[in-house]
Amino acid sequence: MSAPAKEIPEKPTTKNMLVLGELHRGRRTFESIKKNTGLSNNELDSILDSLEKNGMLKVHQKQGFFGTKVELHPTNKGFKEYYS
Repeated sequence: MSAPAKEIPEKPTTKNMLVLGELHRGRRTFESIKKNTGLSNNELDSILDSLEKNGMLKVHQKQGFFGTKVELHPTNKGFKEYYS
């Protein structure tokens, strides 16, 4: 007779955690995060601003052939928050 499988409790999925999850999955641009989360522009912008102010992500601007490219990168603090 096998033991019943343990149920793994799901993390609370706040919108901040949803965005952090997308960053940890390799989404680096505003548009790709917006597409995968379904958040509005204003909502996503305010979430990204709060994450940046809390030190959970850094914004990197790169110069390219077609102008400036903005990439979003999670910080160590962001990783710890997401996985705790």
